[in-house]
Amino acid sequence: MAVVISQDSELGKELARWDAPKREGGMNANGFEPYPAMVFRAQRFSNGKVMCGHPGAATGDAEAMAFTHQCQFIVSTAEEHAKMHRAGWHDTPNAAIDAFERDERATANAAAEEQFRVKRMSDKAQAEFDTAQDASDFHDPDPAAPETSSADKARARKAAYDKQRRAQARLAAS
Repeated sequence: MAVVISQDSELGKELARWDAPKREGGMNANGFEPYPAMVFRAQRFSNGKVMCGHPGAATGDAEAMAFTHQCQFIVSTAEEHAKMHRAGWHDTPNAAIDAFERDERATANAAAEEQFRVKRMSDKAQAEFDTAQDASDFHDPDPAAPETSSADKARARKAAYDKQRRAQARLAAS
């Protein structure tokens, strides 16, 4: 059953205010507003799976929350959005995962091609190549990660969390 509400009543005026866009003094959105927006970067989780966030973050799992904060970022302006794109972030989780897998395939193909060329070298050239490889860790596919204490990891997680909260507070204030 429909209810007729007079435009002159207090309720009618309040409803009209909520229906009007902000640019006309109302409370409704001004149409599509592109910012704030979230950008994504895929990473490999500790179990080996490539993800752009972890479902366990919703349950309060500390490791999942820290991983999710590393994979997602909220941008507030077009300049910040462009900067994050240049840094390798993407607009959707699927695009981020595709880019991560594309980079992994490119690295694997380059390593395979290098090994193919090395096998076709003479013994002397292979020895030179091995010496050069030992002298440089540039081509090392899995360099040793620097040792970090749990306190350093906790500070990094807290800094990432605080940064995200400040960005959300800035958005709420505007």
